[in-house]
Amino acid sequence: MLKKTLVLFLIALAAGVAQAESVRMPKTGVPAFAFDAPPGWAVLYDEFGNLRLTAQDRASALQLSMIDDPAIENTSLEELAAEIMKAAGAPPFSKQEDGSIAGLNGTTFISQITNDSGVEIVLRVTLVKLDKTHVASQGEMRTTEMTSEQTAAFTSLLGDVRLTLE
Repeated sequence: MLKKTLVLFLIALAAGVAQAESVRMPKTGVPAFAFDAPPGWAVLYDEFGNLRLTAQDRASALQLSMIDDPAIENTSLEELAAEIMKAAGAPPFSKQEDGSIAGLNGTTFISQITNDSGVEIVLRVTLVKLDKTHVASQGEMRTTEMTSEQTAAFTSLLGDVRLTLE
C-alpha cells in the first residue's frame, strides 16, 4: 500500500511540475508581448521574428508580431491586413470589426481558409497601432469545429497576452 501511495504521489508531483513557459517577443526592447504559454503548447520563434504558439491538439494557433517600420506611419491598417492575409496564403479579409490586444483598441480583420486536409480555419488578425513606427499584430487561427473546452483554453491564452510599452 505504501509503495502504491508513493507512486501516486510521484505522479501527482510530476503533473504539478508542468509549468507555463514565460514568453516575450521581441526578446528584448519595447514595445513587446509578454505572457505565460500554457503547458503543452508548442512555442516557435520563426525566421521573420514572429512568435507562434500552437495548441497540442492543433485546433488553434496564435501568431504574434511586432511590426517596427518607419513606413507604418503612412500605411493604413487595412493595407497591413491585406499584406498579412496574402503572406498567410489566405483570401483577402471579408470582414472588419473593432478588436483589441491586451486591452488596447485596434481593428480585427477576418478571413477563412481551408487547409490541405480540408479543415476550415477562421483567421482573425488584430492590429493595434502603438506609435508612429510600431504596430502590434495578433493572428488567431481556429478550426471551425473547436469544442467549447478548446475555445475556453484559447480564450484564456488570449486573456493572458500583455503588451509592454515602456
